[in-house]
Amino acid sequence: MNIASTFALRSLVDQIQIAVRGASHALEKHVGTALPNQTMYRSLLVGITAYVNAAVSAFELRRELKLRSPDGPKVVFGVYDFESLRVQSSPALTPETPRLRPAPRSAEELAQYATEVVEALMSLEEDEREAGYMLTMRA
Repeated sequence: MNIASTFALRSLVDQIQIAVRGASHALEKHVGTALPNQTMYRSLLVGITAYVNAAVSAFELRRELKLRSPDGPKVVFGVYDFESLRVQSSPALTPETPRLRPAPRSAEELAQYATEVVEALMSLEEDEREAGYMLTMRA
């Protein structure tokens, strides 16, 4: 089965792969290559990827808009959290955390953001982290 049979679908798959790889790299830098609970690892990876994917989209949109007009609109991003029903720029939200974040300006900023997301997520209490990021696995 070819999951990327059209150019538009292939572009989407490529972008998601970038986000997953960035999230995986940041998570592995933080916790190492082997987590004892593979289900939790997958759940954390999905949660981190949501934030990184939003950042990748904002990064690409910012780059495209800058090509057309250097003084174009400011690009910001966030992730909608279904538990809190709010948009947020970090999984560990505090009153000081901005809800929206400026788009990354470079690959380095994108990688730094992925690291920040991992650190924020791992700073949550274990039960809070599990409640928000545990996927329901069905056979």
